[in-house]
Amino acid sequence: MITSNSTYEEIERQKALDEKNIRDFLANTFSRDGNKIKRILRVKTYYTPTKPATFHSHTTNIHWRILQILMHSKKLTPLERAQRYTFILECENQIKYTIINDLNTSKPILVLPYPNQAFFVSAHAVRRYKERTLGNPDLDFTATCDTFIRRSPYYVLRGSSYIYGTTKYNTIVFRVADGLFLGYYDSDRQIGHLETYISVDMLTEKQKSISGFKYNDEILRNQRDLVLGLIPFDEKLSQSMVSGNHIYREEDSNLKEMSTEEIEELSRIAREEYDAIPEEVHQQRMAEEQQENRERYKRKMMRKGYM
Repeated sequence: MITSNSTYEEIERQKALDEKNIRDFLANTFSRDGNKIKRILRVKTYYTPTKPATFHSHTTNIHWRILQILMHSKKLTPLERAQRYTFILECENQIKYTIINDLNTSKPILVLPYPNQAFFVSAHAVRRYKERTLGNPDLDFTATCDTFIRRSPYYVLRGSSYIYGTTKYNTIVFRVADGLFLGYYDSDRQIGHLETYISVDMLTEKQKSISGFKYNDEILRNQRDLVLGLIPFDEKLSQSMVSGNHIYREEDSNLKEMSTEEIEELSRIAREEYDAIPEEVHQQRMAEEQQENRERYKRKMMRKGYM
């Protein structure tokens, strides 16, 4: 079972064990509900299910939640018409996530296994999101997580020193349509721990500018509104949510999305800089960072009365 001490590789391995069964489960679900979905899509351009499908894995004891953010009917090709197809349903932006219990606090954690990285969202961060953005104290933890997933299908990740100044810890900002999740990155486990949340309204104008909200908050809002069904379906806007990798650079106090060529050049320079430093120095720096993270976590647990 996934625990708060899992690495990204362990999470991906456990998820991979269930992938085929999850696909079979979804296929059976759509087969069962196909007529209802067809009726909806004949009067609507697209459809967003109100609740995620759920799949329990008996092999790993994980209860996956699978959210199909957008469904729409696909236009038939001449070959498909010749094969006597009458209706094709296309699903986009499938998100798999789960809720687990923290080993130390026994409180729930939202786990987001995004491409190339996983995030643990603490119960405190989820509660802050509910208070500061949703404003609905009656929502339980699971319903709040489902709402967050639906409203924030797109994210940008960067160091939080741009918000609170430089620290000696590897702190991160996980920016979604409605605000910022703040936390730290465990490079040893490749896990981002998101520990609290602040809404856009709580940011100063300078912080909004630095964190990129003035650069592309319009597309974030449009993506959110598309998922919520507030604006008509747009294929280009929908496709903009599919890619999980968005890398930005600073330009005129704003963020500008980097092209593939710019990313490759940045990677080349980074490799050259890395190779110029002896391997033992890298190992020493990594050991020091891991020790700092362990001490930071221990102080936090002592401060909260868990040790």
